Amino acid sequence: MKISVQRLSILLTVAREGGIQAAADVLGVSASAVSQQMNKLEHECGHTLLVRTASGAILTDAGRLVAQVAQQVEQECEHLERDLLEYAGTPTGIVRVGAFQTVIRSLILPNLEALAEQAPGVDVHVREGDSRASLAYLRQNTIDIAVLESDTDVPTAPRGTRIYPLLEEPWYVVYPARFALPADPRELVQYPWLGAHPDSVVGRATERLARSWGFTPSQQYVFQDYDVALSMVQAGLGVAVLPRLGLADRREGIKVHYVPGLGTRQLVMCISSAPSRQNAAIDLICRQLRTIALGASELIDIKPATA
Repeated sequence: MKISVQRLSILLTVAREGGIQAAADVLGVSASAVSQQMNKLEHECGHTLLVRTASGAILTDAGRLVAQVAQQVEQECEHLERDLLEYAGTPTGIVRVGAFQTVIRSLILPNLEALAEQAPGVDVHVREGDSRASLAYLRQNTIDIAVLESDTDVPTAPRGTRIYPLLEEPWYVVYPARFALPADPRELVQYPWLGAHPDSVVGRATERLARSWGFTPSQQYVFQDYDVALSMVQAGLGVAVLPRLGLADRREGIKVHYVPGLGTRQLVMCISSAPSRQNAAIDLICRQLRTIALGASELIDIKPATA
């Protein structure tokens, strides 16, 4: 009897998920439907492929052999899909993105499915790194897109690269909710202020505000990661300056004030200007990330502090 390719795919899901019920949950069907398909596949193959146990399903030796072939079939189908996309002129390949925490957490990871839908032939790989590290990775050709940040001004493209805008976002003052609600945010200078690394973008914004308002950032509590800053503020250690994306994971016990005139954090995507067969795929991912960034920023709900 001819072996069903569709049932091979179901067997592969059972093997990966470790059981009939788990595979059924992934496939969106009933456990009995999966079990029936496995019984038919065993009949087609002439061998027992699964041993059902109380804790799941275990592949027999014959089952492992069939599952190996099923994986090869799956890979060949993926290659065929990629070849058909290339034949149709759709960008394909792997695009490696180097970015820092707020961009990865707020823009890339929640939107991997959207990227896959808009760029079906492109696999996106992600590598964490600050602006300096990501630019170094780009020069070493270990990534294709380096997300860079700058304070207020759009950075000039380094030699041999091109710049795509990603997002321009404002700075906010974030403080513990137990602090008195200020009529004017300048009243917050009476409280401790968290320090930030002086070479960082947030460090420069904090120092600029400190000179303008007349406070001294803490040397005891200094942050680099925005999640750490939020935790410090939540713990009541002081006030911090953060960008909009840094507030995506808002916490209880924290209030926010917009600071007009403080400038903005500029986010850009830097790519190599050298010709490459990946240029079309890289440009496509840059455009999609730009669209995602604009939409995601609008979805971050920053309400003014109220009594």
